[in-house]
Amino acid sequence: MLVAGGLVAQSPALASCGIPEPVLFAPTTGTRLPSEPTIYLFVHENPSYSYGKLGDIAVLDGKGLPLAFQRESLPGTSDILVVRLKVAAKSGAAIVRTRVGEMEISAAYRIDGKAGPPTKVPYTEIVNATYLYNEICRGSNGFILHVRPLAPAYRVEEDGKVWVVPYGDDGDDWQHRKGGAGTIFTGRIDCSDFVIPTDKPLALRITPLFTDGREGVTRWLGCRKPRNEEETCSAPAGLQFSGRTR
Repeated sequence: MLVAGGLVAQSPALASCGIPEPVLFAPTTGTRLPSEPTIYLFVHENPSYSYGKLGDIAVLDGKGLPLAFQRESLPGTSDILVVRLKVAAKSGAAIVRTRVGEMEISAAYRIDGKAGPPTKVPYTEIVNATYLYNEICRGSNGFILHVRPLAPAYRVEEDGKVWVVPYGDDGDDWQHRKGGAGTIFTGRIDCSDFVIPTDKPLALRITPLFTDGREGVTRWLGCRKPRNEEETCSAPAGLQFSGRTR
């Protein structure tokens, strides 16, 4: 392994190419949400999974009664359908139910007015970037970006193209992720379906999308904001590193 300027270059690693769940809920089931929360569904539509199409979506309270919600489709990565739900409830249980093909999928949440992201939205930054190459499974040749602040989803933009991706692709509890950072995949990374097809990972515009419907500060190319200082912008990013391989 070699490290240069916060970047880590890894030798080939084993990858698991198991079939993912039909729907990734962001945030994950069991999460406490703020009043009138926003929930994201990332639906796998890769034909090789043979799941079928997304059916109707219902949001129910703790007694099984329907809750009002707004549904919006967002642009996803290849073979991923992204749905954003804005639930009109200020407290209590919220259960999201849907069907993909013949499979019933659900996630349960507790709405609490005291829950949610910080009142002051922190500055968006890439805190670490890992380069990964291997020839296992589909193969990898790309960058993994660790982004703060942590959010259930991120809008990623480059040259007029837009994608919405989740905080990661493993379905773990996003509120307890190590380092409080989300993960964005670029280039080609193992068997992930949430990969941004770019060869300019550091040039991406990244905007966190929070559970209370707010958007975070968009990270602009070449711009950063140190603590208690004004934002400064420099020339476009460049990267070069070398070292021994194994």
